[in-house]
Amino acid sequence: SGGSVTNANIALPEGNALFYGRITDISNTPFANIELDGSANNYDAKGYSDQNGYYAVAILGDLTNYWSCNANDEKNSSLLASYILNVFDSMTNSPNETTLENFVALPATATISGHVQDNSGTNVTGVKMNGFATIGGNNYQTVGATTDNSGNYSLAAASGQWNVEFLTGGLSGGLDSLGYVDTTAPHIVSIPPMNAVLNLTVYPIGTPFLTAPQRFGSMQFGFTLNRA
Repeated sequence: SGGSVTNANIALPEGNALFYGRITDISNTPFANIELDGSANNYDAKGYSDQNGYYAVAILGDLTNYWSCNANDEKNSSLLASYILNVFDSMTNSPNETTLENFVALPATATISGHVQDNSGTNVTGVKMNGFATIGGNNYQTVGATTDNSGNYSLAAASGQWNVEFLTGGLSGGLDSLGYVDTTAPHIVSIPPMNAVLNLTVYPIGTPFLTAPQRFGSMQFGFTLNRA
C-alpha cells in the first residue's frame, strides 16, 4: 500500500503445548542464546536457550497440525557453523502436552562440497541444500547451504553416511521454485574421506532425458526415456 491501512489485525493463538529441553555439545557444554523455532503449516513459534542451554517453545496443541522444533540455521550460523545438530520428527500435540527434545551438537570434522549446474552447463545459483545422517542412533542434519553465484556450495559434516538433497516443496530457495528437478536423488556421501566432493547436474522441469542404457546383444540395445 502507498498509504495508511486500518484494521490490519493479526490474531495470535495462545500457546497451550510445549517443546522443551537443552542444547549442548558432546561434552555437555551448553549453548546460550540459540534461537529454536517451532513450525507447523502457517504457524511459527520461537524460543531461546538460556546461559545453561535450557529452552522452551510454546506451540498450539490441537491434535491436528504437525509441529517440529529445530535450531534456526540462519539466525545461529555464527554459533553453530562448525557443528551439526540432531533433528526430530514432526508430531501432533495435545492441549497441555509437553515434549522433551534435547539437542546435542557434534563437531563438524569434514565438508561435503561441490558445484551445481543444469544440463546445459549453466550455474544454478541461490538453491538451498541440506545433508542428513543417522549417527549414534540420532538423526542429524547439516546447517543448510545455498549455492553461490558460481553454483558452488559447502556443507559442514561429521563421520557417517550422508544423504544430500535440495530443498523442495515450492519454498523460497527450493530447487522446484527455481524451475529445476533433481533426477538422480538421493545422493549418498560417506565421510571419511575428510572432505568429499559431490558435483550435481539438475534439469529444467519438463526436460526429456535418457537413463539406464543397456546392450542386450550384438543387434539390440535399450534405454529408458524420462521426463524431468
